[in-house]
Amino acid sequence: MNFHHLSEKAKLTAAFGSLAVVVLIVSASSLIALNEANERFAGFVSGINARTGGGVPAQRGRRPCDGGAQPRARFVACGRRH
Repeated sequence: MNFHHLSEKAKLTAAFGSLAVVVLIVSASSLIALNEANERFAGFVSGINARTGGGVPAQRGRRPCDGGAQPRARFVACGRRH
């Protein structure tokens, strides 16, 4: 396509319009990818809840040795020095 016969205003309008179309395409593909990632994460979280029996998975089965207690309490509870 030959743009030499177009005015500067028409060239700038065409360039801006093409950039706007590119931005819309990138935005749409980003929203689709974000939605897919959100669905995968929701499936991952529901899988964790199914494996642990519900509740807060990070709190189930914790012992004082797992790092939740203070260092002195771990020494007493676990019998080793950290």
